[in-house]
Amino acid sequence: MPSDSALVYRQFHQEAALQWRNDAKSFASTALNAGLTSGRAAAVKLMAEGSAKILAMVKEELGWERDAHLLTEEEEFQKLKRYLAWFVDVTGVSLMGAVAMVLLL
Repeated sequence: MPSDSALVYRQFHQEAALQWRNDAKSFASTALNAGLTSGRAAAVKLMAEGSAKILAMVKEELGWERDAHLLTEEEEFQKLKRYLAWFVDVTGVSLMGAVAMVLLL
């Protein structure tokens, strides 16, 4: 049977080991939480930067498409203006010819 001093010595070491275990567990938990927090912040920052880049690319692409569409619309408008100008000229000439025929006859 162990002596009282051996039991006290053993109990002291068990308590010390338990305290070291709890301290190590607490430190590991703190380190893990700090790592997760900084990792989360880094991930949020990375996602925000990625989102900004994607948004810029989409805006740029839409801008190019809009510009191309406006250019096409402008070309079509210019064709229509030329056609209408030609139509007005032809109508004017036709009316002048009709007036001349009426006056001559």
